[in-house]
Amino acid sequence: MAISRVKTWVAAEVLTAADLNAEFDNPID
Repeated sequence: MAISRVKTWVAAEVLTAADLNAEFDNPID
């Protein structure tokens, strides 16, 4: 099972709905 991050967050970065949707929609093999 390979889990890859869609986005690597940086300090003080704002979390947006688009970022959350990308994470949830990312297929986990």
